[in-house]
Amino acid sequence: AYFPAFAQCKAGEIWVPLLEKAYAKITGSYFNMESGLCHYAMRDFTGAPIEELYDESDAEKLWDFIFNGVNNEYFLACSTELTEDKEEPTEGLAKGHSYTILDAREVQNGKVEERLIMIRNPWDTFEWKGAWSNESDLWTEELRRQLNYPKDEEEGIFWMNIQDYQKYFPVTWVCKYKKDNNYYSVSFNHTNTNYNVLRIKVPTRQEVTISLNQRDRRFFK
Repeated sequence: AYFPAFAQCKAGEIWVPLLEKAYAKITGSYFNMESGLCHYAMRDFTGAPIEELYDESDAEKLWDFIFNGVNNEYFLACSTELTEDKEEPTEGLAKGHSYTILDAREVQNGKVEERLIMIRNPWDTFEWKGAWSNESDLWTEELRRQLNYPKDEEEGIFWMNIQDYQKYFPVTWVCKYKKDNNYYSVSFNHTNTNYNVLRIKVPTRQEVTISLNQRDRRFFK
């Protein structure tokens, strides 16, 4: 039997390997698209602007960044740090690996308010083993019902509080894609002696986001 080089779909849907093949065509080979940071792919596939928050020490600011992104129905992702320290505890998380953020909720756990983040590992493995993991004693039947998180939840999906998230995930990305927005792009080639000037006219009052991007070196090799 033959399997896709990287992306696979349990349901047997063909769009996953087709999308992977198209991306491999852009980068020149399957090998060239190995590794990297997921926000590059989020940008490539949506055309939407990406906002990054890295190594944020203020838990309040980090929570607002994630919570607002979830409430705006943006795409969110995060990544653990890649370290060479084999003894460093990871509580079940993979090092240097990207995860997706599915939800963020404020819940009442007795007299304590908890800020919880729902995370998914695309591999369905390397699942969080710390506080608020699936096997954690912190869960009550009421909280599981409130967050729609049954004991037999799909593997790879877990919750963790904002304090643990801040400790294990140093970087968070928000892809500000909205299906009702219009996206346009213009390509320019600049030299040391010749450059282009782009004039933008906005006829009515509205929100506009402008981003500048350089071509990824792995593209069109």
